[in-house]
Order: sequence, then C-alpha cells, then structure tokens
Amino acid sequence: MDAFGALCTTHNKSPEDACMPFDVNRSGTVVSDGGAMILLESEEFALKRKAKQIYGEVIGYGQTNDAHHILRPYDNGLGILAAIMAAVNDAGIHPLDIDAVNCHARSTVSGDNSEAYCLHSLFACGNKVKSAEDFSKLAPEEVINYYDKGLPENQPVLYGQKGHIGHAVAAAAAIETVFSFLSIKHQHIPEIKNLK
Repeated sequence: MDAFGALCTTHNKSPEDACMPFDVNRSGTVVSDGGAMILLESEEFALKRKAKQIYGEVIGYGQTNDAHHILRPYDNGLGILAAIMAAVNDAGIHPLDIDAVNCHARSTVSGDNSEAYCLHSLFACGNKVKSAEDFSKLAPEEVINYYDKGLPENQPVLYGQKGHIGHAVAAAAAIETVFSFLSIKHQHIPEIKNLK
C-alpha cells in the first residue's frame, strides 16, 4: 500500500484522525486488521433450520474488472458504476429504491473522487429515468454523463466505516457487509468519521 502511495502520511501524530473518507483534506488510507464471516444460504434452508436471525437478503449482484489500473479506478467511476448497475439491474430495482449506500470510502483522493462521481451520476440519472425497466436499458457510459446534469434531487444516505476502523484490505468487504447488516438491524447509520 505504501509503494502504491495509498497510505496516509500526514497524521502520524494523531492516527485516530488519519483516515478521512471523502474529506477535502484526505491524503490516503490507514491499513487495519480484522475479519468477519457471513453465512449465505437460501431463505428456505434458513427457515428450515430455524435460524435465530436473518440479517439480510442478497437480491442482486454485480461485478466488473475494468483492468484500468491495479489500484486506481477511472476518475469518473465508470468501472464502479458498471458493477453497481449490474447489481441494480440484477435485482430488478430502480436506483431510487436504494435507502443507503455503504461506500468503499478508502480515504484516497482518486478512490473517493471516482466513487463520489459514480454515485452522483447514478442518482442524478435515477431522478430523470423513472422506471427500473428504462434504467436497465442504459449503458454505464450513458449514466456517467448525468454527472453534469445537476445535483440529484433524491439520493440515499451515504456512509462508510474506514474512518472508524481503517482499511482491512482483503477482509474489508466482509467487515463492511456486517456493518451494513447491523446498521439495518439497529436502524442506525454510522457517521463517516473524520469527514469535516
């Protein structure tokens, strides 16, 4: 991470303030350690085994590999947007059906910029394209152009936890999924720590 220039080097004397997702003064991420595990199973099996708690349901999935750069996404978030659109379309929902987004928010200038650009475009487009069916017909290259068409009228709450716990690299997605499930269970969205 250091060789890639992705680590914060401006807050060595106050490490608790170092990871600042989306903040104008962010200068890189902070590597952390940890892990999480999520059991994925069919609803039928969970009910059959009398699961004590079902935390969530996967209704759509999307993945891309834009091969643009080993660490840095496209500045306009096109690769991120393609993955999100694949998940939204797989779920058969409209972007405005989304209540909250747990952002990757790793506190790097390029990463946070591309993620913000992508999400702005997605929800600005969602305000103009009224049905899930019409949205599913759009290409990511068309949706990304909505960035220049003003602020979204309606958008979900955006949050992220790397300001709280740092970037656990390979474990980050699992940990952030647990954060999302617990946020839903407790009806509480954590603040983006160090975002001033």
